Amino acid sequence: MAIKLAQNDIGLTISIDGNTKEVYEHIRRGGSFKTLTEKLTMLNKIKKFNLVSTMVVMKSNYHQIESFVDFAREYNIKALQFIFINSRNMKYKDEDIFKANKDKDILLKIDISLKKAAQKCREHGISFNTNINQDILNTGPACNTASTQGCSPNKIESQNCRKSASTCNAPWKSLDIDVDGNVWPSANSLCNNIVGNLNTDTLDDIWNGEKIVNYRQKIISGQIEQICNLKDFYNSVPFELLRK
Repeated sequence: MAIKLAQNDIGLTISIDGNTKEVYEHIRRGGSFKTLTEKLTMLNKIKKFNLVSTMVVMKSNYHQIESFVDFAREYNIKALQFIFINSRNMKYKDEDIFKANKDKDILLKIDISLKKAAQKCREHGISFNTNINQDILNTGPACNTASTQGCSPNKIESQNCRKSASTCNAPWKSLDIDVDGNVWPSANSLCNNIVGNLNTDTLDDIWNGEKIVNYRQKIISGQIEQICNLKDFYNSVPFELLRK
């Protein structure tokens, strides 16, 4: 299968979440770190294979962010993605240090580690991407959508805090599909309303369907709070640009 993917210029993204046996097998219950490294070694034997790895940052692994770059170099991983844990269904509440159990000290360490990881990636030609932005890492008071009071400096771009920095672009980007076929707007987002299910709907029907269109209309009209209760983690995009 890997050879077929390489021949058709299709890459593979693997969620690893830990670069040591202890951390990997703690998070990936039932997984084998030995099997993982064997498969990565096998993939390295295939020419021009585009390998991407994702770390879902959480309480158990945030200390491995920087060393994850060294792991990527060892196994010729072309790109790294760091995303915050999505405790949408609160199954992983204890691991969620971004919202459910927000820890300012840990968030500060994550901020420093991500900067160091990004620098190491640049030095070694590894693509770096993360959705852990400054809005998420902000350890100050939450943004008050009624005024600019409580907004971090990068949020105060106009007199209307919500319009300048709290507009989500998730429903225009991609789709998140779980093992049961349920679909939400955008991978790695915190959208918490299902817009369809692949067992009964096609991707085209979902992408253009009433539920996801409702998401978009609420966002454009500035009524995002009516459809999403996770406004602390909106993906920021200039409101004026979105209106166009």
